[in-house]
Amino acid sequence: MNLPEYLKDRALVYLGRILCMLLLSFYLLSVGNRLDNVILILMFWLALTAVCETVRFLQRKKNFERILQTLSELDKPYLIGEVESPLNNLEGKKYWEILRKSNKSVIEKVNETEDEMKDYREYIESWVHEIKLPITALELMVQKEEPKKKNRLMEELERIDNYVEQVLFYARSEQVYQDFVISETDITEVIYEVMAKNKGLLIGNRVAVQVETEGNLLLCDGKWMSFILQQVITNAVKYMDFQKEIFRIHIYIKEDADKKELVVEDNGVGISPGDIGRVFEKGFTGANGRAADKNSLMASTGMGLYLCRKLCEKMDIGIRIESEEGEYTKVLFCFGKSTYLTKL
Repeated sequence: MNLPEYLKDRALVYLGRILCMLLLSFYLLSVGNRLDNVILILMFWLALTAVCETVRFLQRKKNFERILQTLSELDKPYLIGEVESPLNNLEGKKYWEILRKSNKSVIEKVNETEDEMKDYREYIESWVHEIKLPITALELMVQKEEPKKKNRLMEELERIDNYVEQVLFYARSEQVYQDFVISETDITEVIYEVMAKNKGLLIGNRVAVQVETEGNLLLCDGKWMSFILQQVITNAVKYMDFQKEIFRIHIYIKEDADKKELVVEDNGVGISPGDIGRVFEKGFTGANGRAADKNSLMASTGMGLYLCRKLCEKMDIGIRIESEEGEYTKVLFCFGKSTYLTKL
């Protein structure tokens, strides 16, 4: 609230007072009062009005600044009516009562929505655990098939399992802090776990994986990092360059004085310059994604990298992508060496 805004808001009041002063002056002069006496009365009136308006402006400015300061410090701004006291004037008290009633309605709606989301998450988690039972049973049945058919079926089952995992992690992503523990994690073990889980996909597409991370401990949650790496690796296979004789995925560590970077590099089709800035957006697949959908059964959902970034942000891990179309794609995860993780 500034002075020009205040004066503009009070313009009609001031015009009314000027009109009253003109009428009073006309009356006093018409009944025989001297002009100098009328001018003295008007000056006194103006001085008193100026003092009152100044005090009123300063009080209102102070009150609004206090309310805005309180609002900026609240994690949940809609609770302003619960922590702020009403103004001293009647108008302020009435507005405060309206605000309290409005806030009460908002809080009730928020609580209702949170309860609905909790029920939804619990249902999704229950559904995921139930659906994994027949997936596991199918995997056991597939083991009896001939090698060629077995690899194909295992690849499809791994895809189904990956999509099921995406559903679970997406449902949990807003409450991730309840489900992860940051600790020193042997990243090589996590990588081999992801490779074993996706062996049908890797073998079926003749993917050569080179891992150079032995002896590196990174601050993260192993289960969540496993999910993130699985999305990156399945994306790499999805966007293979079939014109190249060998498709490879190279996973290694880059290290400097204050951080370590886990790099997942492939020699696939790469990402176009126009798409690289949007790859972490929800549902974005890009030109290569649409082309892959037409030429492969592995349709893109645009959710994998979106979830990767979301979970990395929750764990305070930096993530970025470097790519040259037709040459390579690198996904880099940044882990700080300090007492806690450092973002890029």
